[in-house]
Formats: sequence, structure tokens, C-alpha cells
Amino acid sequence: VESFAYQYDGYAPFYDDGPYRASDHDPVVVGLSTGLSGPVDLQLLSINDFHGRLEAPSAGVGGAAQLVGAVDQLRAANPRTAWISAGDNIGASTFISAIDNDNPTIDALNAGGLAVSAVGNHEFDKGLADLTGRVTDRADFPLLGANVYRDGQRVLPAYSVQNLGGVQVGYIGVVTEQTASLVSPDGIAGVEFRDPVAEANLLAGQLSDGNPANGEADVLVLLAHEGAATENISSAAELAADPVFGDFTRVSAEIDAIFSGHTHQPYAFQVPVPGTDRTRPIVQAEDYGKRLGQVVLTYDPATRAVTASTAALLPVTGYPADAEVAAIVAAAKAKAAELGKQPLGRITADITRAYTNGAEDRGRESVLGNFIADVQLDQTSAPGRGGAQIALMNPGGLRADLKFAGDGTITYADAFAVQPFS
Repeated sequence: VESFAYQYDGYAPFYDDGPYRASDHDPVVVGLSTGLSGPVDLQLLSINDFHGRLEAPSAGVGGAAQLVGAVDQLRAANPRTAWISAGDNIGASTFISAIDNDNPTIDALNAGGLAVSAVGNHEFDKGLADLTGRVTDRADFPLLGANVYRDGQRVLPAYSVQNLGGVQVGYIGVVTEQTASLVSPDGIAGVEFRDPVAEANLLAGQLSDGNPANGEADVLVLLAHEGAATENISSAAELAADPVFGDFTRVSAEIDAIFSGHTHQPYAFQVPVPGTDRTRPIVQAEDYGKRLGQVVLTYDPATRAVTASTAALLPVTGYPADAEVAAIVAAAKAKAAELGKQPLGRITADITRAYTNGAEDRGRESVLGNFIADVQLDQTSAPGRGGAQIALMNPGGLRADLKFAGDGTITYADAFAVQPFS
């Protein structure tokens, strides 16, 4: 347990000797309780599955600069606002972020004042060492993974307690238990992804047991990189009945709000808290920064309880762009154009999709499709990369041809155009 003074400017906490880094403390505990004269509204704005969408995924919708602009505007209306994430900020990213190891995305989140994030499975795409080294070193926000263990010990901070306008808000972060089957085994050797619900319940008890030595919070928020399936998001009852996410809706009653991710779905419900007569907000904000989750928790310091809450999804459209983030995106785009010129190899003739009468024909076999399937098999047949025995390629996943020009050099940008799915 470490005691220190800090200033809080509405973005990220600072030590008196420099900016807070997630790698500095495990667990992360910041802030000191301050007196409140009456109930206050805490605004929590959430994203999930951003996946490096620095540019708008569709005209006028999203984009990092507008996303942060929306947060700026909502934060100005209520200074007791925290911008948070339920994971997959990076990985499976678009070209301008992926080509630079998602560094521009981390920079944009830093500039926007992201307060805290759970890790998603894609944070492990380049392995645990990359996550706990390069990524956490660059991020000005803690990356939480309470259910990620190696050799019986947690390898990431489990929670972060932060002072939000005089209220101690504790964030617990967990990632889907299926992460081990979603990333390269080589990068997570020896890592165990334990039951996220059990870990969340354990920490909820710890952070509300009255013992300041193990961390205490006035309000508890769960950031869960797990979510409900498409067919189970029409109502709170369906959400609670989802075969995977249903258990998350029944976590400890000490938890006041739940933010989810992973399934890229839009939902915002008040869901009954088992064993009580209360409900609590459960939100997933679709994906790619197209929406913001908005939860408002009314906290009464007299009873030290959340007495009311709301949940909504806000479309990220029509907001002014944040100038600092816009500059980060512009620089990333310029850098990507240069990095995209990196040569990968050479071809001696066109490698194309199937065509009939000059038009692309997705109902036929093609040289390009067979080539990509062969490449996938070659790169996943080793035991440490899955031990694949067969690879399949769908014609709809071929979005451009590899055309011979000049000396036949194929660049990274050329290859990315063929399969622009990050």
C-alpha cells in the first residue's frame, strides 16, 4: 500500500513526480476521499471493441477525433465524468493503426483521457510480454485483468480505485475465459484465464469489506470483456438468460454497474440485482467508437450507496472533433502511407480473384483464394500456432487482386488491400 498526493484534472491521475502509468502499481489505488454535501451524479462514458478505428468507420459516424470530442462535450457538462473501456482497444485494427503496432490508438486514448480499461482478448494478440511491456508502458491508463494468472499469480492489475469528484470509484476488469483459444498459444505460454465471474465476486467483496488495507471503494464498476450474443439483446430478461453472459448479470450485489464487450452488440438495460429489489445498468456500446455507453450513477454520501441510475447508448455523430486527437490521426495516416510501402515480396504475374465476363464472380474458385488458403495453412500448421491441417478461404474475403507492375514488388499496403480486415 502506497500513500501519495496527486492532482486530478478530469483526465488521468498524476503522481507528483510525473504521469501515472498502469505498470507502476499492482493493484492500482489512487485518490483520497473528500467530503460531499449531498448526492452527486457520476457519469461513466464507455467504449468497447474500438479496434484501432482512428478514422470514421462510416461517413460522419465515430472516428477517434469525434469520439473524444463527444467525451469532451459530455465531460464539460458534468465534471464528475470518467471515460472507460471494456477492452479490445487495440488489435484487429485498421491499417493506419495496425501498421504502427497500434501506437497511434494508444496515443489517441491517452489524449482523450481514458481513465481505465479492461484488457480484451485482442490485447494479447502480440503476446503477454508485449502487453505488459510496450502497451502498458505507453498507456497512461491502467489495463485490468483480474482473471489472468501465471504460476498462481495475477499478471495484471485486478482493479483500480479512482477519485471521481470526491467519490471513490473502484473498477474491476476481467477478460473472456475463452482468450486462450483466440490468440496465438506461443504468446501466452503458461498463462491461465480463470473464471471471470468468480474473480469479480472475490474482488467486489474485498473492495467493500471495510478494510482499507485491501482497497475500499464507495462505488464498484465491472469492466467485463464478455458479452451477450446477438439473439439475446432485445430485453433485460434475454440478457440475463444468455448462456455465456447471463452469469455476469448475476455478479455480486456490491457491483453498481456493468460494462461489457467482446460480442460487438448494442444494449443498455436496467437488470435486476439478484437477492435485492434493485436494478443496475448493464451496457455494451456496439463497436469501433460508433456509440458511447452512458451510465449515470447517483451516489448519496449519507448512505454511501447508489440511489438511482440511468443507462443509454449515444450515437457518436454530430460532435466536434478534438483537435489534439485529430492531429494524432493525421500523423498516423501519413506515417502509415510510408510504412505501407514496405516490400513483402515479388510476383511474376497477376494473382487474381475469379471473374466472369469481366465482373468479379464470388461463386467460382480462384487462384488468389487458393493462394491465401495455402498461406494460412503454412502459417498455422506449426504446433505452437494451432497445428492446423486444413485451411479454407471464402471468396467474399478477397477484396482486391495482386497485380503485377514494375518489377513485381508487392508492398504491405498491396497485401492489406486484398484482405483489409486487420
